[in-house]
Amino acid sequence: MDASDRQEPSNHTARLAGLFYLICAVTAPFALIYVPSTIVAKGDPAATARNILAHEALLRWGIFVGLVSTTAFALAVLALYRLFRPVHRGLAQAMVFLAVVTAPIALLEAIEELTALRLLQGANLLVVFEPAQRQAMAMLLFGMRSAGVAVSELFWGLWLLPLGMLVVRSRLLPRIIGWALVLNGVAYVAVSFAAVVQPAYQDIVDKAAMLPEFAELVFILWLLIRGIQVEASPATAAAPA
Repeated sequence: MDASDRQEPSNHTARLAGLFYLICAVTAPFALIYVPSTIVAKGDPAATARNILAHEALLRWGIFVGLVSTTAFALAVLALYRLFRPVHRGLAQAMVFLAVVTAPIALLEAIEELTALRLLQGANLLVVFEPAQRQAMAMLLFGMRSAGVAVSELFWGLWLLPLGMLVVRSRLLPRIIGWALVLNGVAYVAVSFAAVVQPAYQDIVDKAAMLPEFAELVFILWLLIRGIQVEASPATAAAPA
């Protein structure tokens, strides 16, 4: 165990993690739900193409806000690692690994959306393609983005499992929040499974997963408003490196 593992968890770190997590939670729905629902017309490449060109500013804002959300999430995870590393270093490292896997996927999704926009705007090197072909390719790129979200949902769930167990072991927050985060993680995994393996049941699973997903909001607000019980620090129970 090194000296950094013996550092006491602090409310400053907890509230910093809560702040970055809140930024992610507030910005993500705009980029992941609102913008795609406004632009993408399922099964209609021509209508989707018209929407992309008609709402170019909205699409660009969605891409930028998505990048902000990804950055805020990464910073939140790093702050949570610092907060919970004294509890169990192995679980904290697993939490970080499972969380940061989603960052490259999010960056690729931004590239796909920008590429779709360039396709439809008729960049010089793309004039050899007919408009219908460019529309189909743009629709394909947005389909790839949707597939990326389905894959990310798996890791959005998996990273919550070690995080929830860290909360339970730490006693820095109520244990029920930790167990709720674990349940939330299982719900995300189920959503990803349905999207990839059983898409016919995706809507049903999505609705069933909505309630467990409130655990993250409770966790964020608890960090920001109540903070942690510093006097209950588990430094003496820290796992060996």
